Amino acid sequence: MTGDFVEAIVTLKPGADPNQVSEWFKQRGFEVMRMRAGLLVTASCGIYEKALGGEFPELEDAARGDVSFPVTAELAASVSSIVARRLPSYRGR
Repeated sequence: MTGDFVEAIVTLKPGADPNQVSEWFKQRGFEVMRMRAGLLVTASCGIYEKALGGEFPELEDAARGDVSFPVTAELAASVSSIVARRLPSYRGR
């Protein structure tokens, strides 16, 4: 699944500098968009695995729930969570 892209919401801690956190993700190959709650980051699974230091096999399952990624030590002072939300399912009529 290394070619598939994943979107995650990065929730910032109060007082965190969003520009600094945004740069951290950009330097590691993520696309970043500012949001009211923090940042929306998008990248391939491979980039998530390399930047966040792990493997995330739960991304393989289309029926998975939310996936919480680990917050690295470098981000711990600024980031409270990194979560890929499960997409809603749509049923045909």
